[in-house]
Amino acid sequence: MSRKRNQNPKFQDERDNKAQPIVAKTSGQRIYLKALQNKILVVPTGSAGTGKTFIAAAHAANRLIKGEVESVVLTRPYVSMGRSSGLFPGTVYEKLEPYLKPILNVLKARLGDNDYDSRVRAQRIVIQAMEAIRGMSFENCVLIIDECFPKGTEVLTESGFKDIREVDTSDKVYQINQDMTGEFVTPERIVEKHSESLIEIGSERFKSVTTPNHDVVYIKKNGELYKSKAKDKTFKHHSIPVSSSSKLGGLTLSGLEIAYACAIQADGSLETTLQSNGVEFNYWSVSFSKERKIEYFREILDGLAIKHTEYAKDSRGRVRFYLGQRDPLLVSRTKEKDFDQTAILGLDSEAQISFINELFKWDGSLKAATPLYCSTNYSNIQIAQTLGHLNGYRCRVTTTNDSRDIFKTKPKTNYRLTFVKTSKVGLQNSEKVEVDYNDTAYCVTVPSGMLMVRQGEQVFISGNCQNTTPEEMKSIVTRIGENCQVILCGDPAQTDIKGENGLDFICNIIRKHRVEEAQVIEFYPEDVVRSGITRKFVQIFDKPRGER
Repeated sequence: MSRKRNQNPKFQDERDNKAQPIVAKTSGQRIYLKALQNKILVVPTGSAGTGKTFIAAAHAANRLIKGEVESVVLTRPYVSMGRSSGLFPGTVYEKLEPYLKPILNVLKARLGDNDYDSRVRAQRIVIQAMEAIRGMSFENCVLIIDECFPKGTEVLTESGFKDIREVDTSDKVYQINQDMTGEFVTPERIVEKHSESLIEIGSERFKSVTTPNHDVVYIKKNGELYKSKAKDKTFKHHSIPVSSSSKLGGLTLSGLEIAYACAIQADGSLETTLQSNGVEFNYWSVSFSKERKIEYFREILDGLAIKHTEYAKDSRGRVRFYLGQRDPLLVSRTKEKDFDQTAILGLDSEAQISFINELFKWDGSLKAATPLYCSTNYSNIQIAQTLGHLNGYRCRVTTTNDSRDIFKTKPKTNYRLTFVKTSKVGLQNSEKVEVDYNDTAYCVTVPSGMLMVRQGEQVFISGNCQNTTPEEMKSIVTRIGENCQVILCGDPAQTDIKGENGLDFICNIIRKHRVEEAQVIEFYPEDVVRSGITRKFVQIFDKPRGER
């Protein structure tokens, strides 16, 4: 497989000396290294910690150093085959670089900082979106490809949070980008798979539940986003992202219209009267006792030129306004006065922030260090919570009930929603436990690999599952050009794809048709070299669940 390109022999010895030899530590690695010297398509599969990815990256670096290939191309199945990643914010490199860091770190260590940076600038180390593979031909390069939630989890869609079991590809879901901005995108895949267990990560302040191989998104002390499988880390010294900085385009609505809607929802009522012709007539009225609200509402009515009738203060000191049929734009024309979730989520980010601030003025408080919104309408609380997390807040729901025996009818539950300006919640005192599940788990995949979800009353940002499909694998192996070597790293046991995944698909093809130019290398628990404890855990997890 080794084939040097025409280069000045004067510098060949220097290049060969810089290419550090790769020493095999297990029998599986010896077979792997031999295959890399002789095969065009190499597929190392099996247990984690066996050196599959490290050896692939080190081998690629050595071939670059020796001038045997012109470039190294890295890809991962996060971007769909049917939708261009160019439609989304950020370059392909920015989107996929965090997930390919293990390979990039090895390349950088082997090449040295200056050589690595130079090759990246010269497009000799390239990160390519999976969807761009179709129609391309790879020549003079090494191509490396590296390899849910329980029911009840909700995913944020354009119409609000939706049970993950009900989400389909006609929905648009809210993905988080590497810079913590967000946008609504079409899902790439809807995944269902059986899971025997779940991983709970939580403390008094936060709790998330996912399948063991699901990606947990976390923030290190340097402020950058990282991802790791739930089973692989403790996360105690990190934070979980809980909000984004929304940059959504949408409906621009004046501050007065937003204030009018929030005032009606907080203190208004939809009244009904019977006209002389026997037809019911519905109209809005609103009453205030606080002078601050009365003055502010007058300003709103004058600013919007709304015809109205203002009545003198009654015996309780309340001023009533008759508003006729001038409906607020963001509130339903019902007794419940539900906020229109679709319309509110369709506002641009400036209007959304204005909406949040108006909630505090009309049905909350800005006096305390933590702003507060209160309502007996749980649907409206959920909408406000969603807006908060879209605009840089962490929102927590608590309830209060008046249990005094002084009411003819039981008072409604009062919900209190606190707004803390933060993008993360710390996991310093968190615990991680594996619990039995034995049920179907679900996932929605998006191009960035991160989406906003809700479990119980908590909203946070999580990774999605990722694996190659058979169709994507077909596109890869049919693009192998002259002097190109493809290394497919993965673990079939960690697939998140419903049905046959791409790795199993190509392994079966190679074995069945005895493709001489390709080789599958299987790694086992005894091949684990990462650490002794990793080897022990891999051996334990390799056993049937009842024997663990």
